[in-house]
Amino acid sequence: MKRRVINTAQALALIMVGLFFTACPVIYVSHHDSFPAEKFEAALDRITALQADNPDRTGEACELNILVYDGDGGELVRISMPLAIVEWGVDVAQTSVELDEDADWEDEMNPLRHMTPEDLRKLGPGLLVQVDDADEETHVLIWLE
Repeated sequence: MKRRVINTAQALALIMVGLFFTACPVIYVSHHDSFPAEKFEAALDRITALQADNPDRTGEACELNILVYDGDGGELVRISMPLAIVEWGVDVAQTSVELDEDADWEDEMNPLRHMTPEDLRKLGPGLLVQVDDADEETHVLIWLE
């Protein structure tokens, strides 16, 4: 009996390690002296292909991608993470973020009040946000795959 419990615990540990490595976010930071247009063009090409393959955005997304360029520091940040991690983070935030009772706008504007973790997944693959601020030299792309 004791041997079976040990074997089960080892099997569960092995499964958990495998899940950990398959569900890890990827974070890449690099420095560029000027706007890395080729990186954004490649990301936009990927988004365009996703949306062309699925114009109605049916199905579920499984990965969140973020590409940000800060012209002030010249940093390009690329983040890719499974939506399971994002959903977990939204769950945690919904239960732990306290709103300022004196700020009426905060309750209305807080996306955590108006979405469930599953809402992102149901949006389907495609573009979520694109911001190009030439004055600040800041560019942001957020999309689901």
